[in-house]
Amino acid sequence: MKKCVIFVHPCMSIQLSFALAKEYGYKIFSIITSAEIHKINASMVREMSDYTYCSNMQVENHILEIKQIIQSNQLNVCAVINGIDACLYYSDYLHNELVGVPKVDLQFSKVRLNKYETNKIIESSGIPIIPSVELTCVDDIITKDDEIKKLNWPIIGKPSENTASMAGFGLINTPEELKRFVEKSIGAKNAYYNDVVVEKLILQEYIPIDKYDEFAIDFLSYNGNHYLQAVVHYEKIRTSEGEMVNKVHRALLPSEVPNLTLVIEYLIKILIALKVTHGITHNEVFWDRKNKFYLIESNNRLPGSGLIDQYNYCYGYTALHSLFRLIENEDEIPQVPSVRKGHCCVIKLYNFFVKNPKMINLTGIKSNPQVITFYPDKMVDINFGNYTRADCIAAHVLLTNQSLAELEADIAEIEDREKNNNLFLA
Repeated sequence: MKKCVIFVHPCMSIQLSFALAKEYGYKIFSIITSAEIHKINASMVREMSDYTYCSNMQVENHILEIKQIIQSNQLNVCAVINGIDACLYYSDYLHNELVGVPKVDLQFSKVRLNKYETNKIIESSGIPIIPSVELTCVDDIITKDDEIKKLNWPIIGKPSENTASMAGFGLINTPEELKRFVEKSIGAKNAYYNDVVVEKLILQEYIPIDKYDEFAIDFLSYNGNHYLQAVVHYEKIRTSEGEMVNKVHRALLPSEVPNLTLVIEYLIKILIALKVTHGITHNEVFWDRKNKFYLIESNNRLPGSGLIDQYNYCYGYTALHSLFRLIENEDEIPQVPSVRKGHCCVIKLYNFFVKNPKMINLTGIKSNPQVITFYPDKMVDINFGNYTRADCIAAHVLLTNQSLAELEADIAEIEDREKNNNLFLA
């Protein structure tokens, strides 16, 4: 039997992820779903995989064909790795059918696809959450008026499902703005997943981002145990209009973040409450750097925007390394990031001036730059307004350097080029 890893809709750091699997001796079986075909490089996936299969989202209708491929090629499936939010149930179903240990509660897999339902489960376990209300139509504004008033103004609105904070995000200040937001959003296409229609919105109490920092904290769950794998600070800048926008995502060592233990304990409680028993989770939290923290969302997939590549450079390993080592030796305890191998970050770039640019001007940058994503069609007003990551970010660039001073100088230089119309070139 040939040991094998199944990647479901792989679209994050494909080259590194596949190279690691092959390094550990695994055959790669990739499943390309209909969830969001525009977010996957299907030709690259096919070229780099040993086996591929195309499927719609009805995994129950395709499991026999998938099993046939496995049996005919004498594959031993050791892990199923989810690549995109919408495929969580699909991946967990395959895990139950093909790996089997530990069995996953598939009802909870469906719950974790919805941010509001996720919050209700967490709250029922006595864990603090951001107060929330879910709307499915304009009339809910009236029928849930008492619940909405308890959130106080302003409030945050976004889709309940499918990368909620990336797309369709709105800061709402009045009942009139809320009505317009709901009318515009319900039934519209998701700004990030273009083939998905927004059917549910989550309204949440506004967490003041001048008092709370935003972090992403990644775990690997294996046989019901939860292992810290990465800590990322989402550094933001304030525009002249007062808008806070994402600028730099920087991986840190836990030892570099005082009081982090409290947040780690909070997130492990959440993973237990949500019955997460296996896989990689990318968890985003607001934290006042003291003792108040609130889950933004828990994404049951590999992290995107080049973060896996950043972890590999910063820590010298990733959660995938830890997963493969555990499969080989279940008595091994995955390491926690403790030694910095280098300095790196992912910088978010905004195009204010050039319509449909052909390239990004990174000439003379001393750090090693790697363009992770580039969206030439995304151009934004320099004052932003109605900011969302999905609508506004034109590119993600990974910068790596052994020198922190050189890295910081390069970040400043790139930001200057961005402001002075010398970054995106026609």
